[in-house]
Amino acid sequence: MAKTAGSWLGQVRDQADDPLLAEDWKSFGNRIWRGRQEALQLRAVLTAHAVTIPDIPEPSLVEGLQQARDRLSQSGKLGMFAGPTKRAAQECQVDGRQPTTAEDFDLCLHAASLANLRRRMVTGWHNQLARVGGADLGGPVPEDMVGRLLDDLARAWPWSWSGVSPAVWKDFRDSAGVW
Repeated sequence: MAKTAGSWLGQVRDQADDPLLAEDWKSFGNRIWRGRQEALQLRAVLTAHAVTIPDIPEPSLVEGLQQARDRLSQSGKLGMFAGPTKRAAQECQVDGRQPTTAEDFDLCLHAASLANLRRRMVTGWHNQLARVGGADLGGPVPEDMVGRLLDDLARAWPWSWSGVSPAVWKDFRDSAGVW
């Protein structure tokens, strides 16, 4: 069990008595947990390939990749007026070459989704936990580290992912002498 007294986990646990803060933490935990699941699913698709995209995929890149995939799926070619799609193809590589098939562009889109999801996870974690001096979620693959931290958070505040309301948990905690 994670130590909570005097730690960021203890500060989070102390907020359980405030229904609005309790709901905020529960919502945060659920968002991060879903993000982690999605990141692991995207990562599984990409594991067999070396996909390279810009560190921060711009919306125009993602749009170009989507258009390229759709055009290739529908007609089998990009077409002569496909400037944005061709530019997008130049910014992505799949297994050491520019993408040429709809499947290649799908891999580029998965990589862009994973990069954006990781950035949102790290930003969301930092923004939520900065107010309680929480653990850092830095690193290139936050989905690896966040599992342990979510487990610590759940042990410090078990009802947050169990579906039990804060009031019911507080009543149980008070009657059982927990914490």
